[in-house]
Amino acid sequence: MGARVAFIATFAGAVAFTTPASVPAAAQQVPQPPASSGPPGEDLQAIERALQVDRERARALATKAATLAREIQALRVSSIAAARKAQNLEARLSGIEARLRDLAAREHAKVADLAARRRQLGLSLAALQRIALLPMDSLTIAFA
Repeated sequence: MGARVAFIATFAGAVAFTTPASVPAAAQQVPQPPASSGPPGEDLQAIERALQVDRERARALATKAATLAREIQALRVSSIAAARKAQNLEARLSGIEARLRDLAAREHAKVADLAARRRQLGLSLAALQRIALLPMDSLTIAFA
């Protein structure tokens, strides 16, 4: 019941706003053509000239609209090409980043390997230095 009352109130309000009383008096009058001061042929020629000007303006606007449509299409094609290029560059960048991660992992492994070899060489050098401190006679007896 409340929805029906709301509908009736809305309808009554809409009718009230569309009645001629709510429209200004100047807007209710039908425009009359101006009283011609010259012969009817001159009015006709003026109307034809105005019509010709309007046609030329319409042609110019249509040409401009077609030009703008072509420019819009060219911009669309250009933006599609730019987006495709951006995607290709992003894919290439992703590949480069993956390669960098791989190279960093390989570098880390090589650094660890070199550290282990350095430690081993240090131990070997220390052993050789200890051997160098021993007299030669004791070496020949030890290995004989």
